[in-house]
Amino acid sequence: MQDNRRRHRLVLSGLIVTLFALSASTASVSAVAMQEEEPRGTPMSFDLQTLYFYGEENTGTPDTWDAWNHAGSTDPDTDNSFSEANDLVSNNQGGGNRIFEFTGSAPVEEKLLINSEESMIGLIDLNIYNDAGAQPNQQVRITMSVGEKQYVAVTLNEQNQDDDGVYHFALDSSLKQLDIGEAISLKVEFTKPTGAGSGYILYLGNDGFEMNVPVLPPEEVIIPPNLEK
Repeated sequence: MQDNRRRHRLVLSGLIVTLFALSASTASVSAVAMQEEEPRGTPMSFDLQTLYFYGEENTGTPDTWDAWNHAGSTDPDTDNSFSEANDLVSNNQGGGNRIFEFTGSAPVEEKLLINSEESMIGLIDLNIYNDAGAQPNQQVRITMSVGEKQYVAVTLNEQNQDDDGVYHFALDSSLKQLDIGEAISLKVEFTKPTGAGSGYILYLGNDGFEMNVPVLPPEEVIIPPNLEK
C-alpha cells in the first residue's frame, strides 16, 4: 500500500512539474512574439505631438476594417477615407451604428509627461449625408483610452462643425503620462443612414482626422553643485 501511494505521489508531482514547464514555455514564446512585433509608424514624442488616424478598407464588413494611429503625418498603407454608400454600385452593408477603433500602433519609446490641464485638440472630417432629403443623425462620439483604461468620451453634433462640415473636438482627461510601450487610442462611433442615396465619408490622415496631445518637455535632472565633482 505504501509503495502504491509513493508511486501515485511521484506521478502527480511529475504531472505538476510538466504543467509548470509547459506554462513557462508558452509565456516565453508569447513574450518573444511581442518583442519581435515591429511598431507601425512614428511614436509620439515632445517634438511630435500630433497623432494622425489612418485606416484600410477590405471586402469584409466595416467592423473588420483596419484602423490605427501614430505621430507620422503620412502612412504608406492607409486609404484616403472610409466610406459606404446606399447605391447600386457600392457594397451596401445597410444602415446602423458604425464603430471604428483607431489603435495606437507606435508605442512611445520614452516616458512622456502629459499636461492634463490642457485639452487634447482634434478634428475629424466626417460627412454623413442623405440625398433623399431627410436630415441624418450627425452625432459622433469619440472615446479616448490607453490600453484597457478609458479616460474620456465626448459627443459631437452640428454645433461642433465648421463651415466646411469638419468636426472640431476637445478632450479633457486625467491622463498625466504615457509610460514606455503605451499608446493612445480613439474610438469613433456614429450612425450610417438607411435611406437610398445616403452614406458617409470619413477622411483619414493629415487634415482628415488628427489630434494634438499637450506633451510636456522632458524632465531635466538638476545636479547640485556639490555633487558635480
